[in-house]
Amino acid sequence: MPPTLALSLLTEESVPAFAAVDDAAMASWPYAQAMGVGLPGPRIEMVERWVRRGLLHDSTQTYLRVCDEGSGEMVAGALWRFAPAEEGGGGTEEEEEGQSEGERKAKAFGRARREMWEAFRAGFFGGGEAYANLQILVTIPQYRRQGAASQLIEWGTKRADERGLKCVLMASEAGLGAYLKHGFKVVREVEMDLRPYGVDATELRRWMVREPRKAG
Repeated sequence: MPPTLALSLLTEESVPAFAAVDDAAMASWPYAQAMGVGLPGPRIEMVERWVRRGLLHDSTQTYLRVCDEGSGEMVAGALWRFAPAEEGGGGTEEEEEGQSEGERKAKAFGRARREMWEAFRAGFFGGGEAYANLQILVTIPQYRRQGAASQLIEWGTKRADERGLKCVLMASEAGLGAYLKHGFKVVREVEMDLRPYGVDATELRRWMVREPRKAG
């Protein structure tokens, strides 16, 4: 019998559970491994700090969780960001003397990610309009293909439709089928070489857009 899954807003006390779900979901993903290069501690600690900061201090971000009602366990999570109109690009970082090789790789990877995002934004939704961005969607492996991802996607697309907003995201192979099912279309594919950042792999990043739908 399939589990009964319930969606709710993430609470501050559930931030560690969100980070644990993210860690389990991304354990074998080379892109996530590249994000961990050069960190002073485990990647899960960075994720927990990042989630807590966004949850408490950024009103454009909405963190969601899906729990198995039978066990009470959190099994999936997502971050939807509803960006305001006329939002500009991110800032730049200066190199610092005395950085380790890992720190330099981490900063270089961060720059590459920002540059890819800005290219996506400028080409497909950066005309000054507001938009909805599904930034994170993670499900622990044993609960995949049981409806958790669909709940998390539908939550954001419904609200985007109510506001007349495009939904945008950058997808990996793992989530592609779910996004296509919910109306996202691939507008460009970009292959990212992860070797300069300490991981011997390449990552195909799919830029995806979903146009708003009218009720009825």
